[in-house]
Amino acid sequence: MLKAANIAYDESTARKAENTLANSLGTDELFKKENVHILLAAAKFTNSKAFNLIRNNKEKIDILLESPGIANRTLANVVVNELFLIKIDAKHEPNWDSYQSELSAKYPDIDFVPMFKKIKAHYYLQVKNYVAMKNTINDYLSSEDFTAHQLNTFAWTIFNNSSDPECIDAAISWSKKSIIEDPSSAFLDTYANLLYKKVKKIRRSSGKIKP
Repeated sequence: MLKAANIAYDESTARKAENTLANSLGTDELFKKENVHILLAAAKFTNSKAFNLIRNNKEKIDILLESPGIANRTLANVVVNELFLIKIDAKHEPNWDSYQSELSAKYPDIDFVPMFKKIKAHYYLQVKNYVAMKNTINDYLSSEDFTAHQLNTFAWTIFNNSSDPECIDAAISWSKKSIIEDPSSAFLDTYANLLYKKVKKIRRSSGKIKP
């Protein structure tokens, strides 16, 4: 019921199902692996029972799912979606540090740094600031990974839109990382195209081929 309500964006039914889940199951039953996955999916609002159950049991959930940081990522995503994303205006770059400090002060037990790096990368992609996007992604990868699909999306964006040598080199590194995780044909295609673009640019700059 909870899964179906979330898929249908039926907030009222989702909250009822979430409350039933949280109130009808004992602690031992609630924190079985299959139920924790449902709990994570149910956390859509900061005032929900699912959100607070996760917040109070972060370490237990990480250990149970063998996924360090998954509880924190879920909580940060809920807070950011509810309190921050509505403030973003593509015409005016947000004061990232100010907003991050504001959320950290309100939720000091949640680490928002990785989430803000991710949002910044998508923001710079949307406003076509590819150098800033490159710097943000490289900074993010030093602390927490994007998915293979996200890396491929960013890399392909650079291939299609930027001739900056540093951006191309960064995109090649992201693409290589994506195919290590998922060597699908689409991801391999991105990697091959980026390598071709780099070689072509080198040859042009050396005068070996005409522009």
